[in-house]
Amino acid sequence: MRAAIIGTGGIAQTHAASIRALGHTVALVAGHSLSSAETFARKYGCDTFSNTLTAADLADIDCVHICLPPEHHGEIIRLCLREGKNILCEKPLSLRPEEAEELAAL
Repeated sequence: MRAAIIGTGGIAQTHAASIRALGHTVALVAGHSLSSAETFARKYGCDTFSNTLTAADLADIDCVHICLPPEHHGEIIRLCLREGKNILCEKPLSLRPEEAEELAAL
């Protein structure tokens, strides 16, 4: 399995270590800044790092771990779902109930 991790904070590090411990690959990381993504990528052996995320980036990704502050979840979740990706999102899904309902419906 090739996973992407969106975010580079403490919980993202936990996700990366767990993915690797299960024998899977952290293939992509997207961070708030290019330098944080590059540092994370070096530490976890990611093939690709970026400070943005596009549909093209997700082409060979099986699942996406979203490890961002909740106010940033919606945009990334919508992109991933449009691309048919499985998602693991850190809680809460959204800070707004109406957005959480919209995302759940997608």
